[in-house]
Amino acid sequence: MRKTLRNFVGKSTRETPEASRFIYSQSRHQAANSTLARITVLTQTHTTLFTFFKMGAQNLQKAAIGKIDKHIWIYLIVMKMVGAAILNFVINFFIGWATWRDKFPVRIWGMPNTLAGDAFLTVVIQGILTFYIDGMATSYDVRKAKFGISPLLPPQWIHNSKGVIRWFFSGNPDVLEPGVTSGRRALRLFGMFPRALIYVAVLIVVFWPVTVGVIYGFSGDDNNFIRGFPTVPIFKGCFCAIMAFFQTVPVSLYAMMRKGWMQEDGTILPTRSQDASTVDIVIQKEEFVRDSPVSSPIPASN
Repeated sequence: MRKTLRNFVGKSTRETPEASRFIYSQSRHQAANSTLARITVLTQTHTTLFTFFKMGAQNLQKAAIGKIDKHIWIYLIVMKMVGAAILNFVINFFIGWATWRDKFPVRIWGMPNTLAGDAFLTVVIQGILTFYIDGMATSYDVRKAKFGISPLLPPQWIHNSKGVIRWFFSGNPDVLEPGVTSGRRALRLFGMFPRALIYVAVLIVVFWPVTVGVIYGFSGDDNNFIRGFPTVPIFKGCFCAIMAFFQTVPVSLYAMMRKGWMQEDGTILPTRSQDASTVDIVIQKEEFVRDSPVSSPIPASN
């Protein structure tokens, strides 16, 4: 019985030459299929990445329009007002929590722990960052026609402006535009800084006095101290959210108009205004774009 069982097991486990050749051929076939599958996956991945980066470099900018349409309204309200307010509230609340949670008492005026001084610095820093970051982000969205938005043709008073006003609106916030030389990119980067300071000066006049008045409303009996944590982080978050709700839209419109204005980048500092012939040429080009039924992309600014 045991000998019969051993013979049966030996026969069942013993491989014939035909079975060995079959198993070998199957192994080679599976290895070839696996290699082919890997090559196919790598080729598809390479093609997908190449298409992605090629599309990223394409200019999908629409033709400039003369007034704000529904796409721009939705873009401004959702992204630049509500979205900016929520983002700034979260960021500045945690900044206030990190910097003010152990400080008491908090003074409106006087050092240390002056909240009025902190509000002043907040207006300056947030204003400069908004002018740069939102200017570049909006320029990118216009170039890619994100959310269906189009560049805007500047109003006539900008066309007819001279001196500092014309210099201010000749700045180009699209620092990251593809195909721009390093020198042109540096001109845009450094040229936006004095314009950002003018923008910040307006924000200080509009927001800072009102902010100090609100701070006095939360002050104590001596009109100089307020509660520390969590009053200050909540106040800082709300203050920055309200400021972002109103301050981001002008920067976005500035970038949209600059993408629709076919002229060279402005200088870093104000210079003599352009002559009338150059201005007339620029206006004629933009009126041609406005009246043209073809929605071809506007040539990118140099």
